[in-house]
Amino acid sequence: DVLRRKSPEELDRYVRAISEEALAAARELAEAAVRESGFGVVEDKILKNSFAARDVAESVLKQCTAGVLARDPERGIVEYAVPMGVVAAIIPCTNPTSTAVFKALISVKAGCAVVMSPHPRTVACTRRAAEICQGAVEKAGGPAGAVSCLSGGLLAATRELMGHELTDVILATGGMGLVRAAYSSGKPAFGVGPGNVPVYVDRSADVENAVKQAFRGTTFDNGVVCSCEQSIIADTPVAERVREECAKNGGYFLGPEETTRVSAFLFPTGEFEGAAVGQSARWIAEKSGVFVPETTTVLLAELPGVGPVHPLSAEKLCPVLAFYTADGWRAGCERCIELINFGGLGHTISLHARNAEVVEAFAREKPVCRVLVNTCAALGAVGLTTNLEPSLTLGPGAWGGSATGDNVTARHLVNVKRLAYDREGLPARAKREPTDEEIALVVRRVLDELGL
Repeated sequence: DVLRRKSPEELDRYVRAISEEALAAARELAEAAVRESGFGVVEDKILKNSFAARDVAESVLKQCTAGVLARDPERGIVEYAVPMGVVAAIIPCTNPTSTAVFKALISVKAGCAVVMSPHPRTVACTRRAAEICQGAVEKAGGPAGAVSCLSGGLLAATRELMGHELTDVILATGGMGLVRAAYSSGKPAFGVGPGNVPVYVDRSADVENAVKQAFRGTTFDNGVVCSCEQSIIADTPVAERVREECAKNGGYFLGPEETTRVSAFLFPTGEFEGAAVGQSARWIAEKSGVFVPETTTVLLAELPGVGPVHPLSAEKLCPVLAFYTADGWRAGCERCIELINFGGLGHTISLHARNAEVVEAFAREKPVCRVLVNTCAALGAVGLTTNLEPSLTLGPGAWGGSATGDNVTARHLVNVKRLAYDREGLPARAKREPTDEEIALVVRRVLDELGL
C-alpha cells in the first residue's frame, strides 16, 4: 500500500537506485549463481545481470505506469494507471539473479511490492539479489518491504505464495509444472513456456554469420536461456557450407552411435537430465562416453525426424543442436513448425535470410510470437540484440497457453482505469402513435370486460 501511493518521480528514483546497485554487483551475483547452481558461465551471467540492471531499467523508465496515463478531451476519456498489487515472482535456477533484478525493477516501477520465491538450487544468490534491490530502494528513501524473498526454496512455500490472499498477480518463470500451477492458482499470472527455438538458414543467408550467431546463442551461458537456439535447419544448397562453418566454430557432428549415447544420457527416461543443465559440450560428451576434440563448443546431431523417438529434437538446456536439411524455404518452414509443435509453441524462431519474401513468409506462417531475423536468438528474443522490449519473461501467447505474447515489462503490472464522460446525453425514446388495428383491439377488449 505504501509503494502504490508513491509518485511517478519517486518510483523512478527507486528504479534508478536498483539499477545502479545491481549493475555494480553484476559480477558478484554472477559468480554466486555459478558457484551455487554448479552450472553456467560467469561472463555470460555478468552480461545477463548487466542487461537486467541497465537495459531493462532504461526501458521501464520510459514507461508511464503511475498517475494519469492519457487524457483525450475530444473523446472525453482519461486513463489512469493503478498498480495490480503484490507480485509473486517465481525465480528459476537457470537465471537466478538476473531474473530477480528484472522482476524487482518492473514491479517497483509499476508501484507493486514483489515477493520472490527462489529455486531450491539457488536460494542464496537469489536472496542476495533481492537484498541488493531492497537496500537500493531504502537508500533512495523508499519503503521497507518493496522487494523481499522467501527464505527457502520449498515447492510448498511457492504454492502457498501463489495462492496467498495478499498475492495479486504472479510472474512465473520456471518449469512447466510451476507455470501450470501459477495458471491454476486462481490469480492472474504471466507464464513462460518452453523454447525449443529452431534456426532456419536459407540459401540467401550470410552462412558464416548465421552459424556464428547460432553458436553464440546455443553456447550462451551453456544454453540455459529459454530462447537459446536448439536446432539448425539448413537449406539444401548451402547445407554443406553450414556444416563447414559449424566445424570451424567448434562444432562436433555426432555419428549415429554417438547420437544414441548422447540421447540416452540427456533423456534417460524421456525427460531432460537435470544434471546436464548448463553444462559444456565437452562435459556432456564425456558423460555420454563420446570422445571429442578439446576445441569442441557445440555437439550436433543430424536427425531424420522430430518427436519422442528423436529426443535431441526437444528443448535441451545445454549446447547441443539438432541438425536437419530441407530443400527450399517451404520445406524448412514445415520442419520448423514440427519442432515448435514438439515443444515451443508460441515462443520464438530464428531465421537467417536476405530474401525479403522468405522472411515475410516465415513471419506469416509460424505459430510463434517472435520471429528473429539475422540475429542471435538467445539474445535477440530478450531485446539485447534487437529492439524488442528488454525482458526476461517472454510470453508465448495463446499458442503457448498464455494471455500475452509480449515481452513482459512494467506496464503489464498495472491496471488501466478509464474515466469516461457522457458523449451526447441519453438518447430519447422515439414516440409512436398506435395503429387503427391496435386501437380497435383495445376497444374490443374493454367492451368484452364490460359485457357489452
